[in-house]
Amino acid sequence: MLYCEEPFRRRGLAGALVAEAVDRVGRRLQRQRRRQEEEEGRRGGADEKGKNSGSAAGASSSFVCAYIVDGNTGSENLFRLLGWERVRSVNWVGFSGSLLSPATTPIE
Repeated sequence: MLYCEEPFRRRGLAGALVAEAVDRVGRRLQRQRRRQEEEEGRRGGADEKGKNSGSAAGASSSFVCAYIVDGNTGSENLFRLLGWERVRSVNWVGFSGSLLSPATTPIE
């Protein structure tokens, strides 16, 4: 959950926090992939078919999404300004709407 108290709003703090969080997640995923590739190299390589299978584990680490309650215009505008795009509406545990980070690619 992202929440910024009223006296600290409209200063770019929430945007900076979201950008930093997405950057950190991206760096962590890159390190994990590098380690996995190194392990596969030590074991003599990975099965190419399995490597690109689009499994649930691979899909979950390939993009970053945000769930925003419809009508939360502050959050909707913030994420739009950061270059995120709305990709679908969902109803899951009381949340609806999701935005996709411009730094990531969805799995089809």
